[in-house]
Amino acid sequence: MQPLQGIKVVEIGDGLAAAMAALILAEAGAEVVRIEPEGGAASRRRGDGIDFALLNRGKRSVTANLAGGDTSERLRPLIEAADIVIESGRPGDLVDNGLDHASVKAVNPKIIYCSVTGWGQEGPKASEAAEDLNYLGATGLLSLATNGDSAPTLPAGPFAAIGCGAYPCVINILLALRARDAGGDGCRLDLAISQGLFAYAY
Repeated sequence: MQPLQGIKVVEIGDGLAAAMAALILAEAGAEVVRIEPEGGAASRRRGDGIDFALLNRGKRSVTANLAGGDTSERLRPLIEAADIVIESGRPGDLVDNGLDHASVKAVNPKIIYCSVTGWGQEGPKASEAAEDLNYLGATGLLSLATNGDSAPTLPAGPFAAIGCGAYPCVINILLALRARDAGGDGCRLDLAISQGLFAYAY
């Protein structure tokens, strides 16, 4: 028996950090269902689709109108049965769909709701789109990775999204599951990739 067998996860969004976190949970036995916009996620249509296949193996997908309109009634059975929601949209993006934390918690009080964003739910950068280089530059870490001429070098991979997004997401979800199993309630997890990078600075 796999350790997360029987745990149900709903994944919303198309970010690498959330997708990899959900994949790790799926490989530990959780049942993961992705909610994609009508027509499918953008990552399905990019390049040759290999990245999408690698990140989403072992998951199921359903589509919903995520561009506007309340989709919560259609997705209500999925939300009611879920243990975990992982979402990677910008703060406030899911309010109109009824898939934000407050709406989901009203349907399922035991839910562990994890938001993985670049800058967190609040603050001057909260609504800004960004990628790994933005986070590394903003935290000063990019200046620490230099070549022989002391010029900054490009990271070999998505260091921030994986090391400060996906992995902390999984760790905090497992801790929240442990607390809930011990008699606690569901919770809201707000993970900011940029904040996690400071741990690598010293």
